[in-house]
Amino acid sequence: MFEATFRDGFARLGRWDPNGTRVNTPFILGIDVHGLSHRVSPSVQDLLPQDVIPVPAELADRAGIPHPGPAVRDGRGPRVLVVSGPDQLGTYEDDEVPEVIALANSNYLWRDPSRLVRTVVEVRSLMRFDQLLYLPGVATPANVPFLQLLGVDLIDPVQMAYAAVNGIDHTVDGGDQDTDGFSDDLPGFTDLDGNIRMSGMSTGSAPPAALTPAHLFRGNLRALSNSVDRSCRALKRGLLRNLVESGCALHIDQTQGYRVFNRISYEHVERSTPAWRKSPVLATTECSLAWPEVVRFRERVIKRYRAPGANTLILLPCSAKKPYSQSRSHNLFREAVGRGRSIHEVMVTSPMGLVPRELERFHPAGNYDIPVTGEWSANEREMLTDLLKRYLENNSYDRVVVHLDEGHRFLEDVLPDAEWTVDGRATSEGSLEALSKAASAAPERGPSRFDYARSRLRFQFPEGWDTLLEDCEINGAWWKASVQRKGDLLGFFDPDRGFFISTIPGGQAMIDAGINVVEIGDFKPTSNIMAPGVVAAGDWIRPGDEVVAAHEDEIRAVGTAVMSGPEMVESQRGAAIRVRERAYIGGPG
Repeated sequence: MFEATFRDGFARLGRWDPNGTRVNTPFILGIDVHGLSHRVSPSVQDLLPQDVIPVPAELADRAGIPHPGPAVRDGRGPRVLVVSGPDQLGTYEDDEVPEVIALANSNYLWRDPSRLVRTVVEVRSLMRFDQLLYLPGVATPANVPFLQLLGVDLIDPVQMAYAAVNGIDHTVDGGDQDTDGFSDDLPGFTDLDGNIRMSGMSTGSAPPAALTPAHLFRGNLRALSNSVDRSCRALKRGLLRNLVESGCALHIDQTQGYRVFNRISYEHVERSTPAWRKSPVLATTECSLAWPEVVRFRERVIKRYRAPGANTLILLPCSAKKPYSQSRSHNLFREAVGRGRSIHEVMVTSPMGLVPRELERFHPAGNYDIPVTGEWSANEREMLTDLLKRYLENNSYDRVVVHLDEGHRFLEDVLPDAEWTVDGRATSEGSLEALSKAASAAPERGPSRFDYARSRLRFQFPEGWDTLLEDCEINGAWWKASVQRKGDLLGFFDPDRGFFISTIPGGQAMIDAGINVVEIGDFKPTSNIMAPGVVAAGDWIRPGDEVVAAHEDEIRAVGTAVMSGPEMVESQRGAAIRVRERAYIGGPG
């Protein structure tokens, strides 16, 4: 049985118990090689049936690889379904659901990366959350991060064996066929015991004149194992896509596949993409325009969010420091704009697009970084122009003030009547004076705390925000405001995440409003709520979302979703909700 312990889109880490032996995924199905990563299994035949054994015996013999004889399975072990496409995935009885889906023709599909990606995305989107995906015969140290991004859980060392037979020495960046011998300009090699020996230095023993297939396979498998570990670390730090993009610079096939993946996968990977993460988003390339959390932010600004209601819209540049309001430049802007007037501030940035001031702490707007060149690419211009046009169709203002430099003049077609206030730099004395003058023309009464709270709740939740706010008072600064009803604290806005965080009374109000309710069995949570205890959950719930656990409209706990709503319902293992506060329920048990 499989349990995901960390998820980000299709990519995930997990624990798998084939034949009662727990292993960590992603996992290399291999042979017993002493001293290698714990992710390499001692015996493939104990894990998968004969028709998908990774390294054929004949190839293993040629490479000098030790391999066990055929195993007697006696009907035991994980159920494996070997398919060549999504049309072969069917429905099963609970006791017949396969644990592993093996895409048998993946090596052939790899010749056409676009076709491979489309096939894998279709297969992965139809699989259960507790099933593992195995792509036989394609893994190399260079493509492991990309395979993990595609949602591949199991790989094998077939390519490492073929490379060894053909004299190819693999590193994380690719294969090198120059293995006839060593010279002083090579940094070193790893012997069979895993010891690093430097060429050109006295180490007590000289390197071999040429590498045998056994030497090469050992080194290649070690490189594959190291690449898996590196990819897993990047995933946990929120940097897996950055790692994939760095590999695309050296591999045309991965670049082709990655572009197709970004284009077709959003609706499938977004549901398991965290609503919040602690690590910053490093948007180092234009590919970040298509990252799921970035696209989701832009889409919610257009589809969910509505502005708090103001006479004047002021468009401002972003800042290096996040959130923007803590930066020096935005302190200058806010001094120039003043307080209390009917003004709404919205930042213009890439890849997020438009960030209203009250959303600046929501992920990923509250924690991202980009390389600033002062120029906008064609793709960025198209994104911003389209987004601003759609935003103004949904949100009405009497005036628009643009406090952006000359590099933003491409927005003039969308803003024909706007007032531009920047002369040179946005923080120059003259520019700030012009901004102050434009702001002073706005009416004096601006949006209230209640207006800002409603806008933030509309962005966070798909529905029910008006019911939640009925008869409520909003107190405190907008970025950490509390929500109270008749003396009860319903919750507050987290200054770090931007989210509304509910108390138990707030959780009951969420139930009454139908907001992010997870139906659980009739039990009293004593700690985190596990997936088997979930009866129903909304399709819109994402990992990291604020949720309330209830049984027949009776509140049981409030906390943070660990899984998406569909995964909570489907999974048989793992924590579904990280409980923050439990409701007191009288009676025994």
